[in-house]
Amino acid sequence: MTSMKHGDMALLLNGGSVDGYVELARSYKQSADALLDAALESGEPLDWGYPVLFAIVIRWSLYLKIIGRVEEFMTLVASMRQVY
Repeated sequence: MTSMKHGDMALLLNGGSVDGYVELARSYKQSADALLDAALESGEPLDWGYPVLFAIVIRWSLYLKIIGRVEEFMTLVASMRQVY
């Protein structure tokens, strides 16, 4: 039995499409912005550092997945052109 990872959950929630990853990445950006605003208003921004950084890192990892999917698609298209 395999365990689920964060990326697997993103696939389930968004269907694994590039648009789904973009929307999820935008949601993480909005979360990071909201957390940062709350951190600055709290007067204790150091306590909020890790949650803000987590949201930012996940956002960029999703963008990297999008790039990987586009490259895979372009490789597939190029190989199909060679066959036909």
